[in-house]
Amino acid sequence: MMRSKRSIAVGLWPAGICQAAAYEAPRVADGKPNLNGIWQTLNTANWDIQGHAAQSGPVVALGAAGAVPAGPGVLEGDEIPYKPDAARKKEENFADRLTANPEIKCYVYAVSVSDLQTSKYILMAY
Repeated sequence: MMRSKRSIAVGLWPAGICQAAAYEAPRVADGKPNLNGIWQTLNTANWDIQGHAAQSGPVVALGAAGAVPAGPGVLEGDEIPYKPDAARKKEENFADRLTANPEIKCYVYAVSVSDLQTSKYILMAY
């Protein structure tokens, strides 16, 4: 009967050698952030950038279609210092989402910014 031997390699590195460098956003020639690319949310920020609980959709007959999944939010501190009018507008937009939401009207919700950024202007084409 043959026995097999197995080895385990263990490596030790001094602390700090394997740390990732801080993220540095790409810049254009004048030093401003490079905003070229596709802008699209692929997380629950599509429904609300603040943390939020799951909610049923506005049309019960559609089941989960149109429902809002729970999400942790994407803001540091999870708060937006809304002025009273802006807070009301956010609530109105949510209440009117069945008729006013661009996705309901089949509009594309990604924004493409492709080589249309200058030092003075940014063109966002839908």
